[in-house]
Amino acid sequence: MKHLILFIGLLLLFTACSKSYESGSAPTEMPALAREKSLAKGGGGGGAREMTAPSADVQVSSSNSNDGKGNLEKLVKASDTTSTQQAPVERKIIHNGEMDLELEKPADVANQVASLANSLGGFVVTSESQQIGGNGVRMSVVVRVPATKFDQAIKDIRVLVGNGRILREKATGLDVTEEFVDLEARLRAKLALEAQFLEILKKAVKVSDMLEVQNSLNAVRTEVEQIQGRLRFLENQASLSTITLVLQTPQPLVAQSSRGFFSEFRSAVSDGIEISQSIVFGLIRLMGFLVPVVAFLGTPLYIVYRVIRSRMRRQNAETANTKN
Repeated sequence: MKHLILFIGLLLLFTACSKSYESGSAPTEMPALAREKSLAKGGGGGGAREMTAPSADVQVSSSNSNDGKGNLEKLVKASDTTSTQQAPVERKIIHNGEMDLELEKPADVANQVASLANSLGGFVVTSESQQIGGNGVRMSVVVRVPATKFDQAIKDIRVLVGNGRILREKATGLDVTEEFVDLEARLRAKLALEAQFLEILKKAVKVSDMLEVQNSLNAVRTEVEQIQGRLRFLENQASLSTITLVLQTPQPLVAQSSRGFFSEFRSAVSDGIEISQSIVFGLIRLMGFLVPVVAFLGTPLYIVYRVIRSRMRRQNAETANTKN
């Protein structure tokens, strides 16, 4: 019995030792945080190998920072490119229109066209009327309307024609954008040059230098005013379109003749009398031309003729007396 109890006690002791040995070997598998602390205390080659992980993290973060810097540079470059891009140039086009209209009442339509131009923000430049034929009327009207309303004005004028006819219609557009941009660039350059001359004039001491700079400044100012005047003219022509209208009453295609036989006979007699008078007047004019000529040339010839005839008579008389 004692042996059995002793065997059981030894077995329990052996089991307890084996458990304590297992519990003692478990701490070799420490958590990561405890292992880092132990490595930080103990150092060694293993510590160097374990410290490579944070360096990898640093590399990742640095690469991320590099990517962020690259993106920032790209954004800056994109913003610079956007800022340096020039704004689209507004095109300057001069629109002109011409229309020849045949209407029963040109004056009424001319007044309607004037009202139309005023309603669109334009105005009448000239209006002229003249009489043609017996009862015909021809009018010339020139109006100016905003360029944005040019097409609408042409359409409205076509509506005003109504039962009339459009004999001729012409629309032209002249693009002056290039000239306008060139003039603006020249103007900026001239203004900059003018500013430089003004600065030089402030610093000039000698009177000769001041006069020379003033002459150059006057020349630049003249060019600036010329460029500004041309710019204003192009701006005005491009902002307001010109429409020229010629309105006239209908003209008969073939002239109708209402003359009968007796009227034709009277016309023929009248023409014969006029021709006879012309012949008589022609002869009178001819005689008026010939009389001075005959008087001028005939008198000397007649004198010569009389002298020769008297000599011949004397010779004949002498010859007869000699024979006797």
